[in-house]
Amino acid sequence: MTTVYQLYHMYTDDAGDCQIKEIGLFSTRALAKSAMKKMAQKPGFRDYPDGLEISAQKLDAITAWAEGFVKGNPYDPLPGTKGYDDNGYILKQETEKAKSKKRKAKKKAR
Repeated sequence: MTTVYQLYHMYTDDAGDCQIKEIGLFSTRALAKSAMKKMAQKPGFRDYPDGLEISAQKLDAITAWAEGFVKGNPYDPLPGTKGYDDNGYILKQETEKAKSKKRKAKKKAR
């Protein structure tokens, strides 16, 4: 798998909210570090230099949220909504082909 390096900046603002700024993706850690040094001199970033971070990310792979997520946004479906379990996790969806196969099996069983 190919790895890329994400440069981002994260800090807590005066209201106590976490602020994240995605800056760029780089093909090597060295290029990301070079960009980090440049960004550390820019307005805003130089006030919070410890907020600059590099994260290695795999391409073509699910690297986060693989198990779904718990409802936290008022626009997310409510627990018990079709397609979601009682904890707000996405249920595995059946394809039409699988549903058709089940119907045929039920008819045969009769």
